[in-house]
Amino acid sequence: MKYRQKLIFLSSLAAVLALVYVLTLVFDPQRSGRRSDLYTWLDSRLRDSVDRIDLMGSSAVRNQDSDEENRVTLLRRNGRWLVLRAGLEYPARQARIDELLNLLSQRDSYPRRSSSNYGLFGLSETQASRITLGGGAGLPLLDLLIGNAGGGGLYLRKANGGEVRSGGGDLITYIDGDAGFWYNLRLFPESEDGGIAPDSVQRLTLVPPGPASGETAGPVVITREQNNWRIDAGDRSLDPGALEKSRVDSYISGILNMTGDDFVPAPSFSEDVRISLELGDGRVLAVSLGPPEEDSGRRQALVLGSPGGAGPYGYALGPWALDRIFREPEFFKK
Repeated sequence: MKYRQKLIFLSSLAAVLALVYVLTLVFDPQRSGRRSDLYTWLDSRLRDSVDRIDLMGSSAVRNQDSDEENRVTLLRRNGRWLVLRAGLEYPARQARIDELLNLLSQRDSYPRRSSSNYGLFGLSETQASRITLGGGAGLPLLDLLIGNAGGGGLYLRKANGGEVRSGGGDLITYIDGDAGFWYNLRLFPESEDGGIAPDSVQRLTLVPPGPASGETAGPVVITREQNNWRIDAGDRSLDPGALEKSRVDSYISGILNMTGDDFVPAPSFSEDVRISLELGDGRVLAVSLGPPEEDSGRRQALVLGSPGGAGPYGYALGPWALDRIFREPEFFKK
């Protein structure tokens, strides 16, 4: 009997202690505060509905009509993001936009700081930076004001909302960037997400500048032979056994990932310097290059056949990019 009574007593004591522990966790003000700090600005279920992003730096807010450098609009068309600038649409960096949307839709620590005195936090409508996410017609999915730095990050609140929170310091990276920050300057933008793989290239033809430019005249043709390559250039021919395959692979990959220094108005030139890539799906991608600029050595490039690159604009290619394009066949020898 004594043993049974002792067992009942100890079991009851353990149950009481467990209950006290649970109640302590439930009513702990610090834990309750930490739970209330967890917050997300954009419902993750709405993330894929976003088809427009407007970003305004604080300078643009103060000068609504005159400051366009700190105003950026991003649009999603046919599943791809574009930068709207001066009435033209340029390819945007898909990965960078994904990073921003992830940041806004992920649950993170954003402690509450205030529900008034917005000006003290740089969160009045006339001074705050702003990110607005649209999804079709109607009200924005998110209209976020970004104020001063403080509280372990930035002060934030939703437009027309009363709650000031802090956190999300990484957002300043996206607000302070100009349109160039969002540009995808790859000549073949779809290669950013693997849309064009080096293995899909079956033939590359390079027509370099003539001898007057200090380069070899005549086309250089790199053709895939099963899992290797052959190079033909005039009376010279290098079979797969003479070539360093990894060097050719790296060269092809470099062409696909080639980037410009900037976008330029659609160029018009007659010099017949070009690169063409024939893909396994039957597509042909071509890049025409204009003459070098006297002061900078840059060339303007026009891309044809690339869904992400075709548009009323061209690219400015720096000399460093051109040096990587024009390779003598001997460069690829073992």
